[in-house]
Amino acid sequence: MKSSLIKSIIAVALGLLSIVIYTAWYFVVAEESAHAVDIAQKVSAKNAIQVRTVAARAVLTELSDNEDFISKHFVSENSIVRFLSDLQERGSGVGAEVNILSVSANQTKEKTPHVQIALQIKGSFQAVMNAVGRIEYAPYGISINSLAIGIGKVTENENTIWNANIALSAGSIVDIIDKKP
Repeated sequence: MKSSLIKSIIAVALGLLSIVIYTAWYFVVAEESAHAVDIAQKVSAKNAIQVRTVAARAVLTELSDNEDFISKHFVSENSIVRFLSDLQERGSGVGAEVNILSVSANQTKEKTPHVQIALQIKGSFQAVMNAVGRIEYAPYGISINSLAIGIGKVTENENTIWNANIALSAGSIVDIIDKKP
């Protein structure tokens, strides 16, 4: 009887020990599970941030491309030489000679920067008028302030050379950004 009582006590002790070990292990696993859920949430948040970052970079790239496209149509300090060369090429493309008389940066009454340019165009009447039209309709923010056309000189072979003096303003990209609706 003693042996069965000892066996019963050992069995009960082992059962209690198993319950204590199981309970301890359960709490350890529960704590690690909570830690794993916390890590999974942090990873999910980091992934969401990464997705938003990629989307923002794509939007910024598209915006930069659009800005580059738009800025080609306005005059800036960095593009003035290209702009003036384009004006001269527009005249020479129709057989006129375009000379840049002056270039200055001014502000309008609204305090927006503009480039003031004075041009002289020489050539046949048709060439001068075509050059004026091509300059006026160039893909820039151009306003012609004054235009004076006159006969210059008659050449040896009796061709008449016409002159056109143009004062124009070319807006800058700042004009659009600064104007508020």
